[in-house]
Amino acid sequence: MGLSPTTIKCQRLSDKYVCMGLLTVMMIFSLFLLLRDNMTDKEKLSPDEIQNQFEIKAFNTKYINKTSGDVMFDYKSAMSALNAAKVSADDPLLLGLIRRYYIENPSDLGYNLENPHIRDTSKGQAAFVDEALNHTEKGFYVECGAQSGEFLSNSLFFERFRSWSGILIEANPMWYKVLKNKHRKAFTINACLSTKPYPSMVKYGRRRIIGDDVIKPDLLEYDEGPYIDVQCFPLHSILLALNQVKVDYFSLDVEGAEKPILDTIPWDKVDIKMMSIEYNKWIGGEKSLKTYMQNKHYKFLTSLTERHVADIIVQKI
Repeated sequence: MGLSPTTIKCQRLSDKYVCMGLLTVMMIFSLFLLLRDNMTDKEKLSPDEIQNQFEIKAFNTKYINKTSGDVMFDYKSAMSALNAAKVSADDPLLLGLIRRYYIENPSDLGYNLENPHIRDTSKGQAAFVDEALNHTEKGFYVECGAQSGEFLSNSLFFERFRSWSGILIEANPMWYKVLKNKHRKAFTINACLSTKPYPSMVKYGRRRIIGDDVIKPDLLEYDEGPYIDVQCFPLHSILLALNQVKVDYFSLDVEGAEKPILDTIPWDKVDIKMMSIEYNKWIGGEKSLKTYMQNKHYKFLTSLTERHVADIIVQKI
């Protein structure tokens, strides 16, 4: 009877070097099987191709559970290797890791909202987008800067009253914990959107990315910390991991990182119908953001300015 990679132990073999070699090969094969189940046919790789993309030294004995001896997969170290390699946003291994270890499924529990009687928790964004899209049912949204998942949420209305699905992106782990407790019917991810066209680990404060060389430096005074390390992914990577490159509404509120995040989007490969984008930390302000989006073939529809809100809403031409 055959033995699985997770049941073979070194003490059963007399030659420790043979054992280590077998464990290495089996770990690579286990990674292949694990990622293959979450890939489309186009993305499937052979074990040899996986081995070529990850150097053997990334799969050494530190991946062996010291208590049981079983082969373990350290996805954080694998992700660190992809960060260092600056892999492309559509890298198959990157997409597999995002699917398996970062994106969480929608809740199947009843909503746990503080104010369930409030239909629209946004400051007008949801109502305007809903009207512009002719009350579209079963659409798909992306909300980045989701915070609690209820207060000032631009997506909750669509989820509850238009049967939309979507993904909520929140980098702050404290906010993310609150968000998860709302039992949203959306995919969620505790990560930030990358300001570069590849994955990276960044410093994050209470509200925003800090110390990034492409973000306006004088914004640092607005976030006193404490600072933590947060994994960032390009928006395109997250969409590909979900097999969803068509988006009806994208809400982007990331305290100054809007432009570099938008710069990473391959506009010819994704289809985003409508967007609301915070403008008060955009260099050049609202006018500059309008021009930027016009150059991406979006028309300006309206702007909203209230407490906690300074957004423009645009629609794809």
